[in-house]
Amino acid sequence: MFKKKKRNDKGSTLIMVIVSLGFIGIMVSLILIISSNNIYTKLVDKKSKNNFYSVENVLDQVEKGIQSSMSRHMVKAYYKVLSEYNNQEASTYSEKFKKLTMEGIPGDTTAKGFKQEMCDGESYVKVSSITAYLDDELKALVGSTDTANC
Repeated sequence: MFKKKKRNDKGSTLIMVIVSLGFIGIMVSLILIISSNNIYTKLVDKKSKNNFYSVENVLDQVEKGIQSSMSRHMVKAYYKVLSEYNNQEASTYSEKFKKLTMEGIPGDTTAKGFKQEMCDGESYVKVSSITAYLDDELKALVGSTDTANC
């Protein structure tokens, strides 16, 4: 009685495979893009951490050197004020100690010429005076850039 019409779906499997492969290709490309961005982010993070710790090491050495230099000058000033203890008024001890401590710094070989005048009259800290506090390995990395181009 009723005859069923047969559908001609000979090419539907091929189209389904092509659509599935396209979808899988899009998914794979998204995964690759996300993974490469993740790797790049981790690389940048690692480099920034290494840079941070390198700079921190340099600053620690400079801080240690400056503290050591200041300590030496404070001890010298203290002994000088103490040696003249009976020869001056008590109110001048503190001021003389401050003055002697700060006067000793420019005479120090590591702090000699600590600042240099620039062309416009401003002063800046010379790199060579800071690198005096660093070890040899870091000195080679920092180099010297004390010249001002006018």
